Amino acid sequence: YEIVFKDELYDKARLRQKREEIEASRFAQLVIVQDPRRGYLLSQENNVRKERMFWLPVSPKKDGINGKSDYLRRLYRIPDEKRIVLHSVSFEEWTYAEELLQNTKDWSDNVVSVIHCKQKDGGGRRKIRKIIKKGKSSNIIFSTTPLERSVYEQMVSSADIGLCLYKEIAGDP
Repeated sequence: YEIVFKDELYDKARLRQKREEIEASRFAQLVIVQDPRRGYLLSQENNVRKERMFWLPVSPKKDGINGKSDYLRRLYRIPDEKRIVLHSVSFEEWTYAEELLQNTKDWSDNVVSVIHCKQKDGGGRRKIRKIIKKGKSSNIIFSTTPLERSVYEQMVSSADIGLCLYKEIAGDP
C-alpha cells in the first residue's frame, strides 16, 4: 500500500524493482488504491489510468471508540493532570526514534510519553531500553505488548496527543 517514488530511490536494485512495478502496472486490469489522493499520486508515478483504479480504504470503519477512553491512565496509573503523548506502531530510525527519546527527557513533568511498538527482535528492544535508561527519564513508558484491534483503539483514544514522525534517510524509501 506504500507508493515509492523514483526520486526517492538511489540503489540499482530498488530502481530496477520500481521499473518492474511500473511495467507490471501497465498490464494490471484493476489497481487497488486507498483513496483518491493516493490514486492521483500513483497515476502520476506509474502512469496508471484512473478508470482502472478501485478505492479500498486500509483502515476499518470507525465503529468502536466514540470519544476518549482512559485505557492508558488505568493501565499505567497515569494521573488525570498529566498529558499523554503516544507514539505507536514502528520505532525505527526513520520515525525519529532516538531523537524522540532524547527529547522526551526534557519535557515537562506533567507530560508522559507512551511508546507502543511492535519490535520483532530483542536487539531493537534492548537499544530502546538503553536509550531510555541513558536519559534517566521517568516520563517514558515503553510497551511491545501486541494488542487486539479493539484494545488498540482504546489505547489510541486515551492519548492526548498522537505522534507520527517521518525522517528522510538517504537511500531508504
